[in-house]
Amino acid sequence: MRKPRTILIGQTIELTDGLYKLVGYEGVVYRLRHELTNETMVLHQSELFRLLAPGERLDIVEAEPEDDSKKKRKKKVLMPIVEALDHLDADTVALIPHLQELVDGTAPEGGELRAKYDPRLPMKGRLECKIKELDDLGMPMPYRTLQRRLQRYRDGGVAALGDKRTHDRKEEAFSRADERVITTLRRVLKTYAGRSKTSYAVIRADLKLELEDEYPHPNDRPTLPSTSTVERYVKQLSGNQDPTTLAQLRNTAALVPKHTFRKREVTAPGDECQMDTTWFDAFVRMPDGSVIRPHLTTLMDKRTRSIIGFNFTDGAPVAEDHAWLIARTLVPHSLRPWSNQYAELELPEMPWAKLVEDREHSYDTYRPYIFPRRILVDNGQDYRGIVVHAACTRYGMHITETPPRTPTGKPHVERHFDTIKTMFTRHLPGYAGGSLAERGAKAEEEDVLELRTVIELFDRWVSVIWQNREHEGLTDPLEPTFVHSPNSMYAASIEYTGQFMLPLGEEDFIALMPRTDRTVQVDGILFQGRTYDSPYLAPMRLQKDADGHSIKVPVHYDRHDPSQVWVLSSTDGEWITCGWTDDAGLLRPNERAMLHDARAIGKSSKRFTNEEAHDFVARSRREAGAVEKALQAEAAAAKKKAAKRGAPTDVEPVVDRSHVADDYLNFDELDLA
Repeated sequence: MRKPRTILIGQTIELTDGLYKLVGYEGVVYRLRHELTNETMVLHQSELFRLLAPGERLDIVEAEPEDDSKKKRKKKVLMPIVEALDHLDADTVALIPHLQELVDGTAPEGGELRAKYDPRLPMKGRLECKIKELDDLGMPMPYRTLQRRLQRYRDGGVAALGDKRTHDRKEEAFSRADERVITTLRRVLKTYAGRSKTSYAVIRADLKLELEDEYPHPNDRPTLPSTSTVERYVKQLSGNQDPTTLAQLRNTAALVPKHTFRKREVTAPGDECQMDTTWFDAFVRMPDGSVIRPHLTTLMDKRTRSIIGFNFTDGAPVAEDHAWLIARTLVPHSLRPWSNQYAELELPEMPWAKLVEDREHSYDTYRPYIFPRRILVDNGQDYRGIVVHAACTRYGMHITETPPRTPTGKPHVERHFDTIKTMFTRHLPGYAGGSLAERGAKAEEEDVLELRTVIELFDRWVSVIWQNREHEGLTDPLEPTFVHSPNSMYAASIEYTGQFMLPLGEEDFIALMPRTDRTVQVDGILFQGRTYDSPYLAPMRLQKDADGHSIKVPVHYDRHDPSQVWVLSSTDGEWITCGWTDDAGLLRPNERAMLHDARAIGKSSKRFTNEEAHDFVARSRREAGAVEKALQAEAAAAKKKAAKRGAPTDVEPVVDRSHVADDYLNFDELDLA
């Protein structure tokens, strides 16, 4: 790279009419003095460059003579004027014109030469006059100080007036270190890669052992540096992999690419979409009644930063879950078989809404429909599943895997998870925080929401808030004070793409759902403890094959919504929607609240499993038989005793059974072992 040309005060340059010395400057105007005639002239910088002698350059490097005592000393480089002035205080800058007057008699204000500062006069007299003048200007200075500064200015120019301790003393990081110690320390630091956090004292102890092993004889062994010196060496050698820092920070720093970062520019919405999974930072009640933190998977468009698809799973997602997310992406909200229309909101409609004949029943015109042409994912096994690639191939999408252990490969979807946590999840009951340090004592015992409710809330939040919120990643490069929203960026981008992808319909959505095989009984289909039924299942009930076995039909279902399943009709090939038979009962007033209370009471009280119930009845039967035999024996003995006394024997004796009744009144305390 070619260095910029510079000019320094006191520098001698050759112009077309002779040698000149730079004696002053003001902005881009320079004052030059002829070396022979002592005449001065003022030139603009453009005129100065034009008058330079052929081959003359303005960047000067003065090298000190290299003899045996100065072979290791570096070359002395004169500092450019602007850079040198940055290192000086205001008083020193004001002193520079006065020092120049002492050198060659040039007046500080650029006027005529003053006789008392004539270079032909003794320097002592000129210094005394300058001290008095500086005192009158409010810049008092001792004689010896002015003399030293003048000498430094003569030798090194403006740059030499700076603090010698901070500007002149520049040496290599390990210039005074023993090379053997540095080599051994490098080897020790390599052993700490991937290990837990340590201390400099431990590193010094390991360094000592390595030196003792490598140099057994004490006379040949280099001196062990102090702990503070080891600390300085480690910081210089390890960079962002200092073993005394947190292991998590080192691991994150190690994942940063070493090459130059380059953006992958995209033109149209859907050109690149990024997909990733994280823990949802709130406890949710799943369809099976368990309270857990689900996993959240989202699909984000890079061009507009729109969240075009999401999915909740009760555990780590699998390939079928990602195929289901793609189905949710390709089919707009209102084309899904169970979706209700959004309430009317004063939101801007998408530019393609006017092309829809029936807006109310076609698809939601308040959010964009983006067809992902390319989906960027990581190297997880769930993304490499056959069903994911089959779904993408079927609908003309491409799957691209990022390099291993490279979070910067899809940074936008990584970053937006934190925004979801801070702007949405924190408002939910059962918020778990981002770590154990932020989590409450009993977050999972709060009145957490059901998964269906969380999905609906998140879906509305994405449609209303996220899509219409200013996004920092969409800052206008031409006007940095203006920030776009995903919807406004989409509305502008779609006008220049020249094409619009038609959405898929209900049939495609159901076909991409996970499926299982079940029989159709008289009362419907039993699936995951729930019964689903539809009048259109009549031709399929209790069907058997030629061998008398029950015929199973494929049942498609939504993992998150237990309200209905879908069965392909055997007569006309249409999808049959089968509703949950108990779902309507949950709409009764206070029904859900009563069920929540019953669940809480049931968890705190004794409940019997089927095995425990059978065991209890069997033991009770045996104990009751033993008691009955004891009572019969007691009655027989009483009859014999009464017969001996001649008393009537047809009177039944009264037996105390209170202890038997008490056992059943306190059944929680029964021994069921």
